[in-house]
Amino acid sequence: MRWRDPVHFSHVAEMVKKQRTAPINEFEISHDSSSNTWHVEGAGLQRFVQMTNWSG
Repeated sequence: MRWRDPVHFSHVAEMVKKQRTAPINEFEISHDSSSNTWHVEGAGLQRFVQMTNWSG
């Protein structure tokens, strides 16, 4: 087995940092007319939803 050159993951770390610091009010809303569903996407909003106890 041959070892490959080291890979730099700074771009991955930067992307993770950007997602972790994304404001909750930065999101996009789109509508899929074929299924008549709305989609809301945003890193800050996703973090909020994951941390919220929706069961009561």
